[in-house]
Amino acid sequence: MLQALRERASSWVIKILLGLLVLSFAIWGINDIFLGERDPAVAEIADVKIPKSRAEEAIREEINRLRPLFGRQLDRDQSFRRGINIQVITRLVDEAAVNLGANKLGIVVSDQMANRAIRMDRTFYNGQNQFDRSIFAQALRQASVSEGRYVSNLKQGLATSQLSQAIASNIPLPRALLAPMVRFRSERRTAQSILVPLPKTDTIKTPANGEINAFYKAHPARFTAPEYRGASFIHLDPKVLANEVQIAQARIKQSYDERIEEFTTRARRKISQIVFTTEAAAKTAAANIRKRGKFSKSAKENGKTIKAIDLGWIEKKDLFSELANPVFDLSKGATSAPIKTALGWHIVKVADVQKGHIKPLSEVRKALKADLATREAIDGIFALANKLEDSLAGGATISEAASRLNVKAHNINAVDSSGLDPNGTPIAGLPKSGDFLRMVFQTQSGDDSPLSETEGGGFYILHVDKVISPAISPLEKIRKDVIAAWKSQQRAKIAEVRAKKILDALKNGKKLKALARGQKAKVTTSKPFTRLTHDAESGLPSALMGKLFTIKKGEPAMAMASNGYVVAVLSGIRNPDAKEKTETENRTRDEIQRGIATDLFDQLVSALKQRVTIKTYPERLQNRP
Repeated sequence: MLQALRERASSWVIKILLGLLVLSFAIWGINDIFLGERDPAVAEIADVKIPKSRAEEAIREEINRLRPLFGRQLDRDQSFRRGINIQVITRLVDEAAVNLGANKLGIVVSDQMANRAIRMDRTFYNGQNQFDRSIFAQALRQASVSEGRYVSNLKQGLATSQLSQAIASNIPLPRALLAPMVRFRSERRTAQSILVPLPKTDTIKTPANGEINAFYKAHPARFTAPEYRGASFIHLDPKVLANEVQIAQARIKQSYDERIEEFTTRARRKISQIVFTTEAAAKTAAANIRKRGKFSKSAKENGKTIKAIDLGWIEKKDLFSELANPVFDLSKGATSAPIKTALGWHIVKVADVQKGHIKPLSEVRKALKADLATREAIDGIFALANKLEDSLAGGATISEAASRLNVKAHNINAVDSSGLDPNGTPIAGLPKSGDFLRMVFQTQSGDDSPLSETEGGGFYILHVDKVISPAISPLEKIRKDVIAAWKSQQRAKIAEVRAKKILDALKNGKKLKALARGQKAKVTTSKPFTRLTHDAESGLPSALMGKLFTIKKGEPAMAMASNGYVVAVLSGIRNPDAKEKTETENRTRDEIQRGIATDLFDQLVSALKQRVTIKTYPERLQNRP
């Protein structure tokens, strides 16, 4: 179907139909264009029908979202067995219920509001800080979401947000819940600690063969290689194809003229100004500045701070018309005569000057040529990708298809899910796509992946040649690794025994400083930490901080760190001051209110559904769309 549409896109009939479709997109409303008797409802709530096409689209989105979690290909049948179809119908019914509730409360999100929200979303802005419809369209393509679906979801989200805000705005906060949470979060503790380091590796004797074999057998997971996969792929890279594209000089000049604003640096002045209410005061100040040359002193004499008079870098268009020419005629360091505007009388000093500049064509020609070539390559890649799909669909292998299209086929002998080969070396030359490796491990052995888009407008398709299952590496191959792991374990055991002796001594009344001297260790005082403090902030292992919140002041605790064991004594407990308490209270109150609002919203949805008649027809999804 897709291929047929592409092939016939040049006919005038198709162009008219596509034009009408684009027009419908432009006014943000395609939800019901294609709905009719052939699109039966999979659910009915009150008088609202949820069409099968919408449910199918939502199911595809959900399957694509879940596939990475399975580590393999998740098809439609598997998803249905897991109840995804029922979950999707339930969610769509919930959305419809919220819409009904919002409408009853007078909360209506118009097409214009959705349009405005989209145009204000900076995700879709170009380099000129403007909404760019092509960027918007590309984002939808990458997410595999239709424009109508996106707008529908956006309107639903806006309505839900308004309804949720209306619920959350009047939530009474249970004081009995807030107070203990604030205490839990804001209490700060400090500790004094010493490090019992791991002994040096060279102090540990080499284990006997029996010890090596026993350790190897006791830790199979530790020495099991991950699953590797062999694959071949074709990457249609616009940057590569761009090298073969010839661009006429006239096109480069035309592009330069169209993008001249990008290459233009406007003239700017770094200025300070003092504004006076009367001409007389301005003239007196101007005379004093000319005489003493102290602009800032004159400003202070007139009650102005340096911050108040400093306007920073200003373009000509940013100034009053009365100021623009006089200010931009001044040289660096010069001060103007009094100038009248609607605000009063201005005296302006120019601290610095940046001249306007337009990069000549010769300076940007290479970049423009590369950009035009890349754009043309992207356009050509679409047609090439079609031919690639056709070739593979006709039974060609990756290498055969590559040969027919005169492109390069790449081979990966073995790669793990993180992109490393069996030697732990990153594999170079993989397509720049966040899902490439995921696709390698999702695709069944012997199958081709779908044609997928890469960063920069390219495409790739891969074939899984083989699957190398996880297996324990032979001892003779990893003997050095096993010995190193055994030694690492012995080092940890020795440090742990030493740390426990110190811990026991502390429990029996010994002082940390005295024990530290015996161990030639340094006593370190931690920064104050809370239950939510990261170990990098306190200097203590997270496990140790957790233990220190379970003991009393003066009591010891120990935990393992990356470089040994840390033994600590709780030295201080501090409750928050008024400012900290207020900040924590406000933050915690917001979180609690959001949680309550979520619960109330869920209850509202449930109540709305109970007040209307709901019918579902999941069997209508069993047949393929």
